[in-house]
Amino acid sequence: MAEAPRPGTTRRAEEAASAQLMCELVYDGQALTLALYNLPLIDKRACKVETGMSLGRHLDDIDDVSVCVLWWLARRRNGEPRLAYALAEDQFDGEKLTSIDFNAKPNGDDPEA
Repeated sequence: MAEAPRPGTTRRAEEAASAQLMCELVYDGQALTLALYNLPLIDKRACKVETGMSLGRHLDDIDDVSVCVLWWLARRRNGEPRLAYALAEDQFDGEKLTSIDFNAKPNGDDPEA
């Protein structure tokens, strides 16, 4: 009798893992990661409601507002789930942003990986 493959070991699972677009922002010395294609619906909806545009629209043309949105979403996914965009927007200082890496690889302890 044939055995079923172990979950997570198939070629499809490997392709899905490699397709994840990770974003790492370093802001004021703190690194935050965000799995852009693995955001829960609540964060996608919050983005649309609080900014007036979907995340995809923000990613079409990266500007200061888009960077602030990414930072806000990264903060929501890394311990501040109820953070309002208006508060994050007030706190955001573009000069404190050290780097943004859209090719960051997920690590083992990332809650979104």
